[in-house]
Amino acid sequence: MWFRRDLRLADHPALVAAASTGLPVVPLFVVDPAFAAAGAPRRAYMTVALRRLDESMKGALVYRYGDPADIVAQFAAEVDAATVFVTRDYGPYGRGRDAVVAERLRAAGRSLVGRGSPYVVAPGTIVKDDGNPYAMFTPFLRRWRTHAIAAPLDHPEVEWRGAPTVACDGPPPTVGPGCELPDIGETAAAARWSSFADDSLDRYHEVRDLPGIAGTSQMSADIRWGVVHPRQLLVDLAPGSAHDTFTSELAWRDFYADVLHHRPESGWANLDVRMNAMPVDSDAAARQRLAAWSQGRTGFPIVDAGMRQLLATGWMHNRVRMIVASFLVKDLHLPWQWGARHFMNHLIDGDLASNSHGWQWAAGTGTDAAPTSGCSTRLRRPSGSTATGSTPGAGYQRSARRSTRCRSSITPRSAPKRCADTDSSRVALANLECQMLDERKTSILRAVVQEYITTAQPVGSTHIADLPSVRVSSATVRNEMAVLEQEGYLAQPHTSAGRVPTDKGYRFFVDHITTPGRLDSAASQRVGTFFDTAHGRLEELLHQTTNLLAQVTHHAAVVVGPRAELATVRSVQIVGLSARHALVVAVFSNGTIDSQTIDLDADTSDLRISAASAHLQAGMVGHSIDKADQTRSSGDPSVDALCVTALAALRQGGNDESVFVGGASSMAQAFDAVDTVRSVLRTLEQQYVVVSLVRDILDRGLTVAIGAEHGVEPLAVCSVVVAPVMVDGDQVGTIGILGPTRMDYPQALATVEVVSDRLAKRLGEGAA
Repeated sequence: MWFRRDLRLADHPALVAAASTGLPVVPLFVVDPAFAAAGAPRRAYMTVALRRLDESMKGALVYRYGDPADIVAQFAAEVDAATVFVTRDYGPYGRGRDAVVAERLRAAGRSLVGRGSPYVVAPGTIVKDDGNPYAMFTPFLRRWRTHAIAAPLDHPEVEWRGAPTVACDGPPPTVGPGCELPDIGETAAAARWSSFADDSLDRYHEVRDLPGIAGTSQMSADIRWGVVHPRQLLVDLAPGSAHDTFTSELAWRDFYADVLHHRPESGWANLDVRMNAMPVDSDAAARQRLAAWSQGRTGFPIVDAGMRQLLATGWMHNRVRMIVASFLVKDLHLPWQWGARHFMNHLIDGDLASNSHGWQWAAGTGTDAAPTSGCSTRLRRPSGSTATGSTPGAGYQRSARRSTRCRSSITPRSAPKRCADTDSSRVALANLECQMLDERKTSILRAVVQEYITTAQPVGSTHIADLPSVRVSSATVRNEMAVLEQEGYLAQPHTSAGRVPTDKGYRFFVDHITTPGRLDSAASQRVGTFFDTAHGRLEELLHQTTNLLAQVTHHAAVVVGPRAELATVRSVQIVGLSARHALVVAVFSNGTIDSQTIDLDADTSDLRISAASAHLQAGMVGHSIDKADQTRSSGDPSVDALCVTALAALRQGGNDESVFVGGASSMAQAFDAVDTVRSVLRTLEQQYVVVSLVRDILDRGLTVAIGAEHGVEPLAVCSVVVAPVMVDGDQVGTIGILGPTRMDYPQALATVEVVSDRLAKRLGEGAA
């Protein structure tokens, strides 16, 4: 067993196959470096699920970190295993990964044996009479129902031989999920299913579409991560409307996996390529709309309830998923991929096939597409307004670009000062506390935050009362500050001191910034001069950009560079290093150079290496590595095999991002406690944590994460300000600064915006 983007816990088919040999079983779990690609809720869920799995294996689960192709081959040799069993993975990454692992094992005289799948019916099994795959669900379902379904596998008696007798790197670090997780593990899943079967299954067809009723099984995460197999649920279902409806939901999961199996590019691209011409918004205003949607601040109660439920629980009712998805693509006019990434980052049941094709259903770009009713309705804010400076929802206006054949029935509603239980079904999907401060409290809180940022000293009421922006008596300020303290916006370090902002106070301040910050003339000139004169390789540019950010802001700076997979190939070559090794070198349009070492067969000649190099060059130049076509044959199977190996190595390397961290020493001056400084600096040294941190913040639609909001416990005393680096509408990187929560937020936001814009222009011109 291993992990990258897909994890199978309790891999029953592989387990039974391994146990049937009668030999001891060594359970291996490989943590791929891309562990950070999963959002915090999913990483936290997986960490707990792994712990439960290990307990069921009596502590024998062995953890290893690294590239599965390397780790599995090394481990098999270490324990002298002739055969490695794995449950078949039908996802795009999993298929490629398993092929590389199988080749590495084969070269060592060992074998990889795939068994079963995590689906009722394995992808690629259900086909039409002519052998082609189904493109519509209903005919797929009819054929699916006639397919012989294997019974669940019995749990075998297994002799575990693993940790602690075999070296183990230890489980992944505990991650703060940022939400409330359900009970996790096979025991908890069995109890959940039993409760649903007793209370709701027989009326599932009547209540499953009512968000305010607990009428669904809540088993999606258990199925997604292999805690239970869907066949284990099918045995409890009998003919009848309710049970048939539940069965069809399991068939939908199989259908989407089947579509992705046949069309792997549809994970993040339109299945219906005709819809590529459909216009969407991706400018700064669009990012603001994404932020409001992501945080549940649109002013539409059902949309905001669903989005806040997602943030609070890592789950959302399926009917509400359809509503919020339709709202994002058809009302906010944003790319469905933006919403899909946000879901994958926060859903504990996030699955590429179901998620992406569910979003495409809502966007009208995939299978059984949701109708658009002949109109394209857009919501926008009036000129001059800001995404965070007005009452949620109040600023949206209908665009005049509409079809005369239809009118939307959705009407924006301003959120009240306090709202709760706005769901018409009387059961709120999430806590809809929408606390809004009156004008006086807002001005006082803003003044306290600004003064504390400047002085780093607790702020008293007398000082605030003297400010021209407040204009009330000291006694009134004192009373209002006491109320702000009671509501959690301010804190008092000790009785005789003034107040300091809390994380909640900083959040309100950031969300209600009315005057954007600006770079002073010296900083502006410094940034302009840097980018006007910067030259050299991309890695050097990014490294220097990190130093620039750190020097201008006096905070730690982070720059995550573009992935090679997002750029087109300018040249590629295979160079022999020895009789058994070669180097694949690719130069990309964004200035990056990627080199990967590959293994060669003993009989690989220089002539074959040259032929493979030429074949790769012909098929890859002008394409990104994920779109490169290497399906055409060169006429020599050994050359084709070498090309496949080389391309797989480049794709694996293309998943890695270049990460630069600068100005970490500035953190030592920001905190008095030595232990705090050490903890922060240790965290900044962990590349996967840094990448995950900035990605998670943007995926949540935020530009600022304050204190514990970002979910990285060692950095709970810090705030992070980030901005995407956009080139031709695509995000090719991220920049950010990290400092104490007492940072100048308007200035920080202005700095990252200016630097990200200048870096984007530089990358667009070509960094090489």
